[in-house]
Amino acid sequence: MNLKERTNLTPLSIRNGVPFNNAITINGGLKGEKINIVYVGSVSKLKNVDFLIRSVLQIVNYKVTLKVVGDGPEFKALKEKYRKYPNIVFTGFKKNTVPFFQKADIVASASRSEGLPMAALEALSFGKPLLLSDIRSHKEIIHQGSFGELFKNNDTDNFVNSFGNVIKLVNKEKNI
Repeated sequence: MNLKERTNLTPLSIRNGVPFNNAITINGGLKGEKINIVYVGSVSKLKNVDFLIRSVLQIVNYKVTLKVVGDGPEFKALKEKYRKYPNIVFTGFKKNTVPFFQKADIVASASRSEGLPMAALEALSFGKPLLLSDIRSHKEIIHQGSFGELFKNNDTDNFVNSFGNVIKLVNKEKNI
């Protein structure tokens, strides 16, 4: 029985942010130990991008690249601060984020606050595992299934441990 028959309501679908004709592209697999982490959003203190970068730099068992897709008040300062790290890539604002989600192994956010975390929801539409700070809106998403890990914000060791757990979900797009 469908929703209309059960409730006499006519559902309305509102697409927001993800062009679904391009949404599911499965990676060919991990290439050795290379892991591509993607952050999509504002580069600001609220989004805690500096902590995310510092934490990624502490991961030692994998060759990790972090792509920071977005712009904001901290963009220039962080790009300059981490310019000597070839595995930290700042793309600036991109109107089309589909290619970044498609090529991601993990999508991460260290945000201190979110309303509706659209980047995390978009990542799930691509079947990508999530590595998210333990704020309320991220918890609501992670507690819905086995597709990611939470970490304590501003706790680099906890981030690295959570990364170790979420790495097991890489290339499980069909399950996610």
